[in-house]
Amino acid sequence: MTSQYSDSTLYINLAAVRDNYLLLKSKAKGAETAAVVKANGYGLGVKEIAGTLKKAGCKKFFVATLDEALELKDSCFRRNDGVEILAFNGIRKGQEKIFCENKIIPVLNTLEEAKLWGKNGNNLPACLHVDTGMNRLGLGLKEAENFESKINIKYLMSHLACADQPDHPKNAEQLKAFRNIEKFFPNAKKSLANSAGIVLGKGYHFDLVRPGIALYAGANTVVTLKAKIIQIRKIDRPTTVGYGATANVAKGTIIATLPVGYADGYLRVLGNTGHCFIGGVKVPVIGRVSMDLLTLDVTKVKNPHVGMEVELIGKHLSVDEIAGQAETISYEILTRLGSRFDRIYLEK
Repeated sequence: MTSQYSDSTLYINLAAVRDNYLLLKSKAKGAETAAVVKANGYGLGVKEIAGTLKKAGCKKFFVATLDEALELKDSCFRRNDGVEILAFNGIRKGQEKIFCENKIIPVLNTLEEAKLWGKNGNNLPACLHVDTGMNRLGLGLKEAENFESKINIKYLMSHLACADQPDHPKNAEQLKAFRNIEKFFPNAKKSLANSAGIVLGKGYHFDLVRPGIALYAGANTVVTLKAKIIQIRKIDRPTTVGYGATANVAKGTIIATLPVGYADGYLRVLGNTGHCFIGGVKVPVIGRVSMDLLTLDVTKVKNPHVGMEVELIGKHLSVDEIAGQAETISYEILTRLGSRFDRIYLEK
């Protein structure tokens, strides 16, 4: 779907993505810094994101599925240029040839997957995932201790459950478990830290760190979302706004309508609770968020008019802040951003 006639624009600052990557790389000095670009580069465009990170020196990219791995390879890494693509969700029966031919590295999460990959007999590398406390994907600790295979285990990884809570005891528990397991795989490069894990300190870095969200919602602002007002309504008597008549408004209130709704990723829960900015002036969301439309109380804005630009995410309202308004996390905000915006990629 093209968006050449859109009244809403999503600006994606690739220079900020690069700077976030280089900042994380400096924090993880001594370890290699990979990049997690699953879910279409966290909703921002995997081709553009991965291309930028490759230019910044990134050589290892993690995605979730084989489909994502193939898309990434086809769009960015057709030539054999030393880049590695790893698929978190592992390998299924019948996919072995596709992984091999495309040199995609599977993250092996079960003994069955390890056996399946071992049948190749071609010594292609794999990443072995050991569960140290997430209880999601990965081999159990006993399975890892007793792991016997001629597979080329190039990487050994685990995933932190509570890294965004630095004082949580689970972090130390998982670190200890990972250190107990790593000795069984002396030739493998070790990886434990995600974005938040990098901040936990050098003890968590090992050989390879895997930042994801910190690339997109980190120190440098990557995403700015703006939309133009498409209608202004001055209320001439006490009334209500939107579906369900959930917002009461007084005479003299000025309502602005934007062409953005929950189909575009602006979460419905933000109705009557969220806010946006117009020229630095905070304006509340009033009424429910509709599929395609959003209404704001712009009474305090000087001369509000059709075509005036509104900031939904950006300088005055970060991804983390809008996530807080919606009682969710920045990951969900980014990955829900829709396809109807005019997307503009900034290189500076």
